[in-house]
Amino acid sequence: GGYRGLVGRHIDADELVIRLAEKYDAFTTTKDNRILLTGHSAGGQFTCRFLVRHPNHIAAAVVGSAGRFSFPNQSANWPYGAGPTKGTIRWSETETRDIDVQPNLNTWAEAAALPVFAVVGADDLEPQPKRPGHRGTTRVELAQSWIEDMNELAAERGTTGNARIVVVPGNGHNGAGLATAAQNAFIQARRAWQRTIK
Repeated sequence: GGYRGLVGRHIDADELVIRLAEKYDAFTTTKDNRILLTGHSAGGQFTCRFLVRHPNHIAAAVVGSAGRFSFPNQSANWPYGAGPTKGTIRWSETETRDIDVQPNLNTWAEAAALPVFAVVGADDLEPQPKRPGHRGTTRVELAQSWIEDMNELAAERGTTGNARIVVVPGNGHNGAGLATAAQNAFIQARRAWQRTIK
């Protein structure tokens, strides 16, 4: 899983992104270190998982064509759900890394209140392997069920869910073909984001 599960050999993938954003923030005038984050396919998995673990670092996110999500489901362990997970990653014969992830559904609810878009091609219909806690078979079905679950969680927690799905006609599993839809999602989110900058 590596970076898709937010781990890394020398630094966790999510921590690397946070550090990069903090360094870049020194060159901006917004006084807001939240980022716009997007990724396609495996990058979409990373975006989803970063979002639900670190919503305070996100202004808006586009999860593109992910075949795996982190559902707000505590009966499925991380990275497929919000349940705890422990284990060891072996990087080489002599190098291992213990992981102990204790997710908190509150961060999923915070993420659902942000401008979040799952962008997927209408023709991205290749069946995906079954994963714990996932509902659906294709990337389109998985994105739809994740969006539904995120907004349902937000409602249960007394807030409005802002997670939306964008299905792009005539496109399959093609990042370049989805780029315009991702850009439009960020444009749509921009005004709301700028109103929150202090």
